[in-house]
Amino acid sequence: VAIQKSLVLYMHTLSLLAGDERYDLSGRIDELGHGLSATTDSGLQQRHIAAYAGLTRLLTRVITSRYQSQYVETMVRDGDADVQALIEAMIALTRLYEKANENEQKTVLGSFNAEIPMANRNADRMLVMLAKVHLQNKTAEYKLIDRRYKLAQQGLTKVALGHQKMRENMAQLSSAEMR
Repeated sequence: VAIQKSLVLYMHTLSLLAGDERYDLSGRIDELGHGLSATTDSGLQQRHIAAYAGLTRLLTRVITSRYQSQYVETMVRDGDADVQALIEAMIALTRLYEKANENEQKTVLGSFNAEIPMANRNADRMLVMLAKVHLQNKTAEYKLIDRRYKLAQQGLTKVALGHQKMRENMAQLSSAEMR
């Protein structure tokens, strides 16, 4: 669970860092513009204030986008080995849980398969019927759990490959693609 939380925190941080609003100073720039508009007796017109806010917004976006891209690239490049190792650990743990589930399945279904044929008295017919229904339900449950383990492993593999591809292609990504 700690491994997963660490990986989720990394991915969340990366997505925030690469996001559109990370270095968005529009709110503060708009506040400055509103502060200027309050002094209309100075001769400033609304178009002057809008131009000031627009140009300031453009400058901050241009200046900060370079840093933002550098930080994202550094995080992806420097974090890749650790991300790959954590995903590898999560896949290994998923396989361990899958094996434990497989052993439990063999034990539980094996006991049903061994005991049901032994109950051949007429008095046990209702019990046998209930046991067969329970056996069917347990079989379906184990199939569903097996499928979930397979999907988890596939998902983790896709994340690992995606992060690796992103690291390999960082130089070719535009700012929009990075987000």
